[in-house]
Amino acid sequence: MEIEKRKQVEETLDSMQSHWERLGQRLSHIGIVLPSDLTAEGGQLSSDPMEDVCQQLYITRFISNTIGRGIARAEAEIEMEAQLQSKNFEIARLLERLHCYETMNREMSQRNQEAVGKICVIFLSAIVLISHLSFFYLKLNISILALMFDKCTVCYELELF
Repeated sequence: MEIEKRKQVEETLDSMQSHWERLGQRLSHIGIVLPSDLTAEGGQLSSDPMEDVCQQLYITRFISNTIGRGIARAEAEIEMEAQLQSKNFEIARLLERLHCYETMNREMSQRNQEAVGKICVIFLSAIVLISHLSFFYLKLNISILALMFDKCTVCYELELF
């Protein structure tokens, strides 16, 4: 009976070790390493395997979160770079339009100054013409007055009045 119990315990131990090895193989795919032997010499546990697994899970989660933040930061930088390029293109386009408007404004201002200059020349010419006409009109009035005066003198001399 003792032999049967011993056999049963050995089978149970073999089954547990088999499960332990399969669990270790599956967990190794995600980076968690289980100790290969649960017992040290003398049948005692070498360390707390669950503590080791928890610590490895914590480290794995920390690394995973760090990598996730790094990836998110890189994606955000890529997006920001694309937006920056778009904004730089828009700024360049607006600067080009501003340059065109400034050139048009300078040309229109120059044309306006030329037109104002021409208008001033025409205005001055008109003033000169008006003054000449006024002078001619004045001379004509004086001549008419002189003729009238002469007529009056002749009439007076002829005693027509």
